[in-house]
Parts: sequence; structure tokens; C-alpha cells
Amino acid sequence: MQVNVFVLKASNDCRPTLLLIPDNRPNVVIPKHLQPWNWEYFLTTVSADTLIGGSTFLVDELLLRDGFVMTQPDPYTNWH
Repeated sequence: MQVNVFVLKASNDCRPTLLLIPDNRPNVVIPKHLQPWNWEYFLTTVSADTLIGGSTFLVDELLLRDGFVMTQPDPYTNWH
């Protein structure tokens, strides 16, 4: 599944907080309850991208169910 990836700009964590939103919508909208945070568009990719981490099946299921996914990929397991 194609996804738009946003990064939380205010995050000082070692691991960035990513917001994934399906790219199959005419107008990509960050969910209202997440809009107060400072998100910056990063890229459009597929949900299986190793940058995202985690199970592709789980990511796709959550995207279909909730319309978005927030994740913090583990840099030690996802970067080669």
C-alpha cells in the first residue's frame, strides 16, 4: 500500500515518530486529533519499506482500520 510519511518535528527522541497516512485519498488529511502537533511531510513510499519497520501486514491492517498509523522505527533493526 502506498503511504505518505510525516515526521514529528518536535521530537527529540533518538527514534523519530512517524505518521503514516494512505496515499489513496484525493486529499491527504492528518487526523484532527493529531493536527495540533508539528508534522512535516517526509516522503511517499510503500508500507513494506524498511524505514517504517514492523509487520507490513499489521501496518496495512491498521491503515485500513484507523486510516493512519503512528510508529517509532528501531534504528538498530531497520537501518542496514
